[in-house]
Amino acid sequence: MPRKHAVAGTTCTYQNLFEMVCFGIVIGDYASRSVVEQLNVVIILKKLLVLFGLIVQMPLSAHASDLCKAIALRDIPALQSSTSILKSGNFDTAITLYRVNKKTGEGSFCSHGGYCYPTHVQVDGRQVEALRLVNCRIGKKQEDNDHDEINFAVDLDRSKIGPDMLKSSDVSDKLVDLGLCQACADNAAHAYVTGPQSPCGRLVKGAINGRADAIKILISQPTYCDSDVTSSKPPVPTNVEKGKALSEKSARDKAIQILLGDPYGKSAKEVDDKIKEDFLAGPGTRSACAQQSGSSWAFHVIVSKEQNPNGGDRIDGYLCLDAKSGKMISASLPFLD
Repeated sequence: MPRKHAVAGTTCTYQNLFEMVCFGIVIGDYASRSVVEQLNVVIILKKLLVLFGLIVQMPLSAHASDLCKAIALRDIPALQSSTSILKSGNFDTAITLYRVNKKTGEGSFCSHGGYCYPTHVQVDGRQVEALRLVNCRIGKKQEDNDHDEINFAVDLDRSKIGPDMLKSSDVSDKLVDLGLCQACADNAAHAYVTGPQSPCGRLVKGAINGRADAIKILISQPTYCDSDVTSSKPPVPTNVEKGKALSEKSARDKAIQILLGDPYGKSAKEVDDKIKEDFLAGPGTRSACAQQSGSSWAFHVIVSKEQNPNGGDRIDGYLCLDAKSGKMISASLPFLD
């Protein structure tokens, strides 16, 4: 999500906390420079900002650790919202941060674009494990720039990730480093892995090989990258009995009713326009909506900064509905509690 940040009297725009592009720091007219020169400026600024401790670590940073997930051993309320419950047996996905509260010692895992859930909860007066990492582990302690929390990175156990998923994540990381938004990078990377000879796949190959023209086109979000991803949706999970799961139309109608209202739209049509992709996700799929058991309808929702009536940032996340009942399981979207 593009955000604004003040650094030494300058204005900076960045996709996430690691994708910062600043203006007015002895770089002249940034916009007039070539794409390669702009990328060189970004790299230099990143190093300077890290050196002076100006990058604050937050769970919105997203890289390969977006594949990191944990399983809920019991129902867990989110720290930010007690009404957002991670049900026992479901996965908390896209975990990017482990935090320890300096006062209470409480640990929690935080997801990219989502909530933080405690690793332990109190049951009958004692602390019991509630959330366990599945395919990653707690990494190095990060710089102590948070007054309330001690932050740790999470590291993937690459031996527990499928080769295609790992390759897609690695390519996505490279594309984010080149300036793409996270969702755009994920879509393009998936197209590259599943269809390397497709128009989007060939463009991604050029970008990761350093072609400035390919990078510039990808950053402009070409529609054929979206269509490549849409045309290669995950297959219908075999563990969903025919006739048991809601039809795509029925599930989409339920999603629209859940999303109806600002900032997603005041009419069904407005909401429908902001749903960019939907698919039925089974256990173990690459989707953020995948569960340990059972299937879910996944809806990728994007509200551009210009479309956001609250004047906020771009919204980009998933709404996950139970495949059979259509009830909301989870969402990495704001204002849905």
